[in-house]
Amino acid sequence: MINRRSLPERVRQVLIAGLVTLVLSAAMILDPLDQFGWLIQSNLATKAPSGEIVYVGVDQDIEDPDQPEYRRNLARLVTRLDQAGAEAVYLNLLFEQASDDPGADRTLNKALKDFGDNAYITVRKGPDFSGDTITFRSTGAITEGLQQVAAEDRYSYLGITWSMPFASSSQGKVLPALAAAMAGTEGELGRTFPVSYIFDFTKIPSFRSTGLLEKSEGEMRGAFSGKTVLIGGSWGADDQITKVPGKQDVASSFTFIAAAETLKADLSNNFGPWTGFVLTFFLLLLLVSVRLDPKDRHIGYGVLMVLLVGLFTFATHAGSRVSVSTSVFVLLIYAGTRLRVKWQRKYALEDQLTKLPTFRALECDLTEMESHFPLVVAEIHGFQAVLQALPPARHKDYILRLVERLSLGEEGKIIYANDGRHFAWLSSDTEVESIREHLEGLRSLFSQPLLLDGTKLDVGVTFGVEISENPSASVRIATAMNAVEKTSEAHEFVIFDGTETTPDDLWDLSLRARIDSALENGEIFVVYQPQMSIADGRLVGLEALVRWNDPVKGLISPAYFVEQCEKAGRMDHLTRHVLDKAVEDAAYLASIGVDIRMSVNISATLLNGDGVIAMAQEAVAKHNVAANRICLELTETARIPNLDRTSLLLERLSSLGFRLSLDDFGVGEANIENLYRLPFDEMKIDKLFTRDLTNQKNRAILQSLVTLGRDACIDVVAEGIEDRKTLEFLNEIGCPVGQGYYLSYPLPLQKIVEYHAFAQTKSQKHS
Repeated sequence: MINRRSLPERVRQVLIAGLVTLVLSAAMILDPLDQFGWLIQSNLATKAPSGEIVYVGVDQDIEDPDQPEYRRNLARLVTRLDQAGAEAVYLNLLFEQASDDPGADRTLNKALKDFGDNAYITVRKGPDFSGDTITFRSTGAITEGLQQVAAEDRYSYLGITWSMPFASSSQGKVLPALAAAMAGTEGELGRTFPVSYIFDFTKIPSFRSTGLLEKSEGEMRGAFSGKTVLIGGSWGADDQITKVPGKQDVASSFTFIAAAETLKADLSNNFGPWTGFVLTFFLLLLLVSVRLDPKDRHIGYGVLMVLLVGLFTFATHAGSRVSVSTSVFVLLIYAGTRLRVKWQRKYALEDQLTKLPTFRALECDLTEMESHFPLVVAEIHGFQAVLQALPPARHKDYILRLVERLSLGEEGKIIYANDGRHFAWLSSDTEVESIREHLEGLRSLFSQPLLLDGTKLDVGVTFGVEISENPSASVRIATAMNAVEKTSEAHEFVIFDGTETTPDDLWDLSLRARIDSALENGEIFVVYQPQMSIADGRLVGLEALVRWNDPVKGLISPAYFVEQCEKAGRMDHLTRHVLDKAVEDAAYLASIGVDIRMSVNISATLLNGDGVIAMAQEAVAKHNVAANRICLELTETARIPNLDRTSLLLERLSSLGFRLSLDDFGVGEANIENLYRLPFDEMKIDKLFTRDLTNQKNRAILQSLVTLGRDACIDVVAEGIEDRKTLEFLNEIGCPVGQGYYLSYPLPLQKIVEYHAFAQTKSQKHS
């Protein structure tokens, strides 16, 4: 296969043109084009025939069996030709039926035999109605004892015979072909030669049979002495009418004369399609492989065309037939490809509505520039809404008015357009503060409504600026576009980005695509953080936590890859995986006597449909676990899409027996309102409130939260227990359950089983 990246564009296009041409030529689709080329050759050159072959056209319907006198007249003509000293006579007439007067056939047969060894009668071969080749023979009464030659018609797409065989088979015998016999040449069966039509047909000696019977012996000797005579139908009288270049309907016998003259003049050289293809293809490949500027390359194309036309003309006048189809098609396909590319580039480099240069043109300009200027991309906010409100005829005016404003302040600035709402330019300022000051001025200008057709249009604009030294034009544009996408009209209207793309950046960009395979390969797995009774240290619950151990990067931060799952739309897939594994392990723990509750995090982003309900039901049903043993912890409550709808959804989960927990209580939207409005069974106090208990205020807030839960009959779990003093204080204020690194790090399931077995053994010893 052709490696597109490793080949220059023009070389790749020549290779494609060559491949397509080869396929078309092999399928014989280009044959008609070759024949048109041969027609041109036939009309460009004219050559006088040898004059050694004389044609005699029989005016009468001599093949008619009801007219025996016509055959007798033909016998007299053969006798007169013999008397005139003709060297050979070929009878290219078909007598399929014997004459009503057998004596007429015998007379003709005798006249031919008397002529000697150089008298021949033809066996006709040609296509029938279905295209199959059939043989037509004259009656044996005439052909008995005579030599025979084959007259085989091979019509082409244009109805012209372009080639003839040297020999032909008939009834198991090999017969010389009529043209080859007249030229005095021989060839193997199956071998063919081209027929040249450059001969002047008006100079081929031709006579009518009726006139010859009346000529004197002197006239006959002068016309036929030492000549080869072909007797056939007269002009337009032969039932085998054919076409030759430059003439329409002529007797087919003239095709055989042209073929014989071709052999006599040694014009059987034939440059087939592969010769022209190889010559044209490699010359074109050589031309595009050399580094040239566009003007010189176009001159090279012209020289190549002149060379090919010159070779074609030279071959024509030398009498050699040239197949031009492959040469023409290689050039046409290549030229068509180049024109298509130029059209695409023109279309890509220029916005068709405003005629502004596009970001593709910007990329080309950046690639060719030697100096490095900061790249600014502006985003017009509300652009599509304005276009929707304006009539289509005014879209161009609106965009150009935006460009006018963006162009202010920097002389000679070129504005590049991309999808209408993004515009870019190269800043003449190189200092960040100078660029910011200029953009602040533009932003102030855009704060004034734009007047169009008497209507004031509000326009918001933000800017992304790329200020790195990256040599890649495409990376610079992508960096600026990424920067402008992070901007905000209200908070940060301009963002500068001077960072370089690193392998870590590329890895991050491809992370989302690897999430599914990581799940399948077991790279994403579940660990469990124990939840302990603060009063007596018993294991009362587990929180399922997801981890990713990448073969390349090692352990990846859960917060990071969970965020990527949300962006990639794979959060439900990840949650289903964790929930199914956690419920499966809860079933296993129950089977070995570990009677604890299993908690699983559910992102608030999944509460926009009934998918969570189905997911939870499927998990407990699959592993035969009671729903009340599973606690669903609601995280990221700030992203609850609809509080009323979420309330109904959680009510359904609660009615099915699942326990519900409010994670990170006391921080952000995990507040008292949500605790009040949503049917939670548990609240988990955020580690913010257990982090520092050295002052009275913090201890009082933590104590009030524990009291709130107890008084509201809601289970309380304290997170972030990192030391003994925190544990002792929580025990002192009556917090029932806690978790944190002081109690235990997240553990795999087997470690949980071992811990529980150890705790039981220790408890039995104390008892």
